[in-house]
Formats: sequence, structure tokens, C-alpha cells
Amino acid sequence: MDENLVLKVEKLNKKYKSGKGIFDIGFEVPKGAIVGIVGANGSGKSTLLSCIIGVKEKDNGKITFKIDGKEYDEKNRKILNELGIVRCEQGFPEDFTAKTVSSIMKNVYRNWEQKKFAYILKACELDSGIKIQDYSTGMKSKLSIAVALSHNPKILVLDEATNGMDVMTCGFIKKLFFEFVEDGEHSIIFTSHKIGEVEKMADQIILMQTGRIIIDCSKDDMLQNYTVFQMLEGKFEKIDKNDVLKAYKEGFYINAVSYTHLTLPTILRV
Repeated sequence: MDENLVLKVEKLNKKYKSGKGIFDIGFEVPKGAIVGIVGANGSGKSTLLSCIIGVKEKDNGKITFKIDGKEYDEKNRKILNELGIVRCEQGFPEDFTAKTVSSIMKNVYRNWEQKKFAYILKACELDSGIKIQDYSTGMKSKLSIAVALSHNPKILVLDEATNGMDVMTCGFIKKLFFEFVEDGEHSIIFTSHKIGEVEKMADQIILMQTGRIIIDCSKDDMLQNYTVFQMLEGKFEKIDKNDVLKAYKEGFYINAVSYTHLTLPTILRV
């Protein structure tokens, strides 16, 4: 495995009884990179991250982490200390408070930093004495991010991490993410269904559809070679589909990807 990589995924498959899943997934994550995975709900983003962190059992394929020159697969428990994980399904018991979480995490992670945890909670205006059962979706995301960053992992793995957050807090969290990777030794993999958010944060963009990777390129290549439009479903039905490379539905809208040299109607840039 290349010395400049922290993660390599090869021919990864996970199929459910419904027929959905992820199929022949392969990509690499370099040191210091922010990799954004974008796609509609149901495109396989969460399944992919769950397989990477070992929460879901893959059918076949290979997942290799490289930390401080040593290689690990997703089943090696040593890798858990090096991953800062934020998932849609926040896993702390509802009767816990942030104080309770901190008291447990310091015994779980060898590099736990209480001061960093307290700083993030305060900056996010999250009361450490409130029970998680009284948290909003955004508050749960803040807590998970605070935990993920406070044990000094090498890689952040984030599944829709900013869901439910207000604009100001979201800006602060993104600042923390950029600071996390600026030394060139740490990396981030994150998912979003908003390609605009991915475009603003990521160095490398992966577009998924129906469990497969459709596009995997640098942000510069994405901006130079592809154009993304968002349009109402009715308008989408009227355009020439030969101009559309890929498209996926998001709520009432269709996100359509075309090559930049083609001339889709100028509707609304995502």
C-alpha cells in the first residue's frame, strides 16, 4: 500500500435481501485529504461507511488502513483508536449526559482530551448536564463530533455529520475539520446528500448512485469537467437526456450531472 495513503478500498461488496447494497466499490484516501461522498438517500453512502468501520460485515472485498506505517483491516480493534466516527444513528444511551459520555470515553480512548471536549461543547453551546433524550438532532451531532475529535484520531469518518445544525455552528465545525487535516497527516471521509456542501469542503469527490461509484475525481477536475444542476422533476422531464451523465432525486428536485462542455438549461446551481 502506498505510503501516502491512509485507506484503500478494493472491490467492496455488500448486498441486502432487497437487492440493494454496494457493488465493486474501490477508492483511495490520501494523507491530509478530505474525501466527500455524495449521493441521494439510498445510494449506499451509509452502507459503505458502515463496512469501512466494521459495523456491517462486508460480503467480499478488501479494506486496508495504514496508520504510522502499519496496515490494518477493519476488524482490527487497534484501528478503533485511530478513527473518529460520527454516524446517523447516534449510539449513546438516552439517559446519559455529555458529562457521562466524557467519563466513559476517557477510559475507552488512550488519547482522550477532556479540555478539547469541553472546549467544543462550549463553542457549540451544548450544555453538558442535559440528558441526551432531550437533545435535538443537531445537538446529538455536536456531541458525536466533540467525541470524535477529542480522542485525537488519525481519520474522521463522518456520516451526514452536520445534520440539523444551525449555520453558525456548522461553520465552526467545518473550521475544526479544516484544522484537523492541515498538518497533512490526518484525513476525513464524509458523506452528504448535498453536492454543494461536498464541493465546499472536499479535495476529492465521489458520486454514488444505486450502490456504485459513478464519479471519483479531485474537486478541481469536478469543477472543470462537470456541471451539476438542480431542477424540478417536471423540468427535468423536458430536457434532452443525452446531455445528462447521471441524475438522482432529492426531495422534489432532480440533481443532474453533465459534462461542462454540454449545454443543460441554466436553472439553479447546487
